[in-house]
Amino acid sequence: MNSVSLYIHIPFCKKKCSYCDFFSSPCSLQKDKKYVPDSYLTALCIQAESYAKIFNVESWKTIYIGGGTPSLLTAEQLEFLLGGIKKAAVFADDCEVTMEMNPDDISESLLTAAKKSGVTRISVGIQSLSDEVLKAVDRRCSRQTSLTALELLHKKWQGGFSADLISGLPLDSREQLEKTICELLSFEPDHISL
Repeated sequence: MNSVSLYIHIPFCKKKCSYCDFFSSPCSLQKDKKYVPDSYLTALCIQAESYAKIFNVESWKTIYIGGGTPSLLTAEQLEFLLGGIKKAAVFADDCEVTMEMNPDDISESLLTAAKKSGVTRISVGIQSLSDEVLKAVDRRCSRQTSLTALELLHKKWQGGFSADLISGLPLDSREQLEKTICELLSFEPDHISL
């Protein structure tokens, strides 16, 4: 069986962080109460279906929804997107579906929508647990927002979760990084990217 991995890029952000080299475009809440245009998601589904046919894809081995900020998707948009991807090719039995989330977007309703749509792993962008460091890189969340999100993931999320950290950010120190890692480990993530 031709089972392949798929990366889906959601290139929209409320605000660009100064350290980020990934392609993204600043966006704001539209009249339809959405950050991400439905037309973009429709185009992604059409493209996935087209490539699945061209390359004889029978199933998706892994799916990674990155960005930008995928957690700006509404519950309905996430369901639509993963439904379109499933239409292009089925999910393998052990398919891991990962979705990146910003800490300030994480809510119980978003986690419920993710689970319902087939997401099996959340990748949360913590970067640092120092307000001073977060402010220096123009991050749109605070230490407290990140801790609240980690607590919610630890208590409510039934799937896997990983966290991203960055070392060497402006105003960061070895001591601060060690403190961040120790605090993060208390929430028992399955994986940490540094």
